[in-house]
Amino acid sequence: MFRRWGSLKAGQNTSYTLDIIRDIALLVGSLFVVMWPITKYAADDVVRSGWHVDPTTQRVGPRRTKEAQRRLAALQEQRRREATKRVIAASASVAVVLLAVGFIGIGVQANRVGNGSGPVAAPSIATGGGILIGNPKAKTTVDLYEDFLCPVCKEFESGDSATIAQAVKDGTANFRYHPIAILDNSTSPTGYSTRAAAAAACMPDTASWQKFHDLLYANQPAEGSAGLTNAKLIQLGKQAGGKDPTFSQCVNGQTYKGWVSQLTDDSSKANVSGTPTVRIKGKDVTGANGTVPSAADLTNAITAGHGNTSEGQRGKGSNAWVVILVVVIVIGVGAALAWRPRNRRR
Repeated sequence: MFRRWGSLKAGQNTSYTLDIIRDIALLVGSLFVVMWPITKYAADDVVRSGWHVDPTTQRVGPRRTKEAQRRLAALQEQRRREATKRVIAASASVAVVLLAVGFIGIGVQANRVGNGSGPVAAPSIATGGGILIGNPKAKTTVDLYEDFLCPVCKEFESGDSATIAQAVKDGTANFRYHPIAILDNSTSPTGYSTRAAAAAACMPDTASWQKFHDLLYANQPAEGSAGLTNAKLIQLGKQAGGKDPTFSQCVNGQTYKGWVSQLTDDSSKANVSGTPTVRIKGKDVTGANGTVPSAADLTNAITAGHGNTSEGQRGKGSNAWVVILVVVIVIGVGAALAWRPRNRRR
């Protein structure tokens, strides 16, 4: 029986919800630290009052002269200003650190999605966010999300490849492959999943892409290894039909790295949480107990024209911003309740 999601660790997926929440919380926290000196929970009251009382300024009785009272008031005001400066300086220092960490985190998230704010170079063989194999006019389109390092994807291809080939030959279905990179961190150095998918995108046509796809699984490296070298990828590519000299340049230059990153981010938005994921019309095709579908499961789903579960249906996207909004509102309400004008404490 296939293991669901390959070797994707428990809880691992392509969604960055927790990271985004952390970065937003850091930014909100830094703003609150700046506000802290003017709330009723401010530490400057404690600093001003001190933990001990100077006996020379403990009390002002009737025997003290007006000059002594003036000097005492001036001394107390000086100490209050110094305490305020210390509190503000400390708050500002903490706020600067939190802001720096928050913005660095947001920069990392922006980098993760492969410059998603602008267009990226897409291979000429790409169609509809993937590589389409089979007759474009076929009645059923099967979306396959795979990672070239995923061992369960290799198992799936071995067990279902004949069914896929027959459906393509009969014209009953076409298959849109989405080569994503969710296991980049599972090699040392990292990044093999992206390198392999980007290399496949360098193939001149879909027929050679499919041959290269099969060769990548036949020569799949172990997780934790360095992955196949670029030289090996080029060798396999030439074996599959990548004869043009520009193919080597494309692989070495990772021309389609951004495209692979975009596909990976799009898969996260489509609630793909592991590989392989098989979908028809937005619904996952699974085997018993949520396992990867067998050849029979896939055949039945193609005949029915839809998946057998609503899991991960397209269009939901991430709920990260809902959570972030709730966090910001809670912190904002807390800050408003804690707010107290400074002149009430004097």
